Amino acid sequence: LIIDSLTQEDIKDFRATIDFTSSVSITTDSLTVRAVTVLCGDVSSTFETEDVTFTADITGEELPQKVVLIHEESGNEVEIDISSISYSTTFTVSHTLSSVYATQAGTYYFSVTYSSGLVATSNTKNLAVLKKCKEISTPVNTSLEKVDETGGYNQVVTCLPDDTDNSYVLLDSDSTSIFCNTSTGLYNSDYLSPCLVVVNST
Repeated sequence: LIIDSLTQEDIKDFRATIDFTSSVSITTDSLTVRAVTVLCGDVSSTFETEDVTFTADITGEELPQKVVLIHEESGNEVEIDISSISYSTTFTVSHTLSSVYATQAGTYYFSVTYSSGLVATSNTKNLAVLKKCKEISTPVNTSLEKVDETGGYNQVVTCLPDDTDNSYVLLDSDSTSIFCNTSTGLYNSDYLSPCLVVVNST
């Protein structure tokens, strides 16, 4: 009997019956088949030079010999140190990639190898590595706010609040925000309006 793809439904006892003649047969002892599962945790997108952590929950009857995190596009493998992990039916492994760059974006998964030769692989997760736009100076007499948007973020200026001595007005009301495209790391404009001080005529 060959089970090509083992699932949880295959966790059961198996016996083989051998028929020698129409009236003579023997049945073997039972063999219990148990599934190993490897579930990769969710991965958030991250900006270049930041860290990102991958985790996996592994369920099985023993500790594996080896656990590796694989980047599918490049084939790069990182072996996870499991020497300090004590056995339990389900345990968690993790690995942090430090200061990631765009070349490390793509599909990741865990591969788990047991002493019997069994190799189990996890589901895949996609890592998006975003690019930050350069830092910008806050225009005169304004405050600057970052607002997340699909595909990037806006840098939005508003005038400082009026006080007892001064009030403020935008120089250019059509230039109150610029958009950072995090796939390219570029703004759609390099100009944000400052605010002017309103001078009382009295």
